[in-house]
Amino acid sequence: MCATIWSRSPGVSDWYEALDYTHAKQNLNQIAEMIPRSLSRHRQEVFEYWKDLLWHGEFDELRSTIEELFRSPKKRTQALKKFDNYFAGNIDRMHYSVFKEHNLPTGSGAVESAIRRVINLRLKGTGIFWTAEMAEVMLFLRSQFLCGRWNIVLGNLVNRTREMFMQFRPPMTNTAGFQQAA
Repeated sequence: MCATIWSRSPGVSDWYEALDYTHAKQNLNQIAEMIPRSLSRHRQEVFEYWKDLLWHGEFDELRSTIEELFRSPKKRTQALKKFDNYFAGNIDRMHYSVFKEHNLPTGSGAVESAIRRVINLRLKGTGIFWTAEMAEVMLFLRSQFLCGRWNIVLGNLVNRTREMFMQFRPPMTNTAGFQQAA
């Protein structure tokens, strides 16, 4: 999905994908909640250890400890299925310690807040209805205005309109009379 979004964004040539660390911890906690009752008093300690492995990208070790901890074949299968479905396919998006070293965000809070503020508060309201296409146009225009690029947008719009108009203008074949009047 990200590749599709960024391919539609001219001027963006470099990006990274990250899964929210808090969401990853929530999925890891769902596995921790499957820990057998006989080990429940160690659940928090195990979960803290797993979070540390997750933070440092040690997914092989994380999977091994999950596999060792669950003795019941049914519970082990459920836990490993959860791990494989969420974590195994997203390992490249979960280098949290590396992201932090490069001052990159490890969470989606800023994006979620921006969506709430920009989209929900600006584009949604009583009596306001948009098609997906027009909502995208309005978001683009608003972002250009807020980034101080409004005059560039207007200039581009004028130039584009002029180009379109010139396509339909009939060619002037007899300009002699026009030049004499001038």
